Amino acid sequence: MVWPFLKERADIIPTFLPRTSEAALNFHSVIQRIVWPILEEEEEEDEDECCLEDKCRVAGYLRIFIEKASCAQLKALLQFWTGWELLPSELTLKVVSSDFPKSATCFETLRLPAHYHDYEAFVTDIQACLNSIDTGFGLV
Repeated sequence: MVWPFLKERADIIPTFLPRTSEAALNFHSVIQRIVWPILEEEEEEDEDECCLEDKCRVAGYLRIFIEKASCAQLKALLQFWTGWELLPSELTLKVVSSDFPKSATCFETLRLPAHYHDYEAFVTDIQACLNSIDTGFGLV
């Protein structure tokens, strides 16, 4: 059964009922779902969390990466971040003191190292993570 309003507007059917293969991710939808790192006075700071300057710089690198990413790269990023290619309601980002990007797929949390001081080094490590998704939830 087709809903009456869809008979009149057949052009909007793919919007309401996209096929999985046609449901393309875009950077806007991914960016809108991210819970960006912040530093609140009331919040107890984790021992492995870092300063606000580092959080802003690395979060900015991630935002640039997402804005430039292809649909395939966005799907790979989601798979590394969450274990699935589907966009969840919320994606948590933490910038921490560590050596490599890590993800806690059950909590849909991406933990990025604060040590990046140039975008190219950041992209190199993110691409290495995305290339590892076939071997088990992004373990490098």
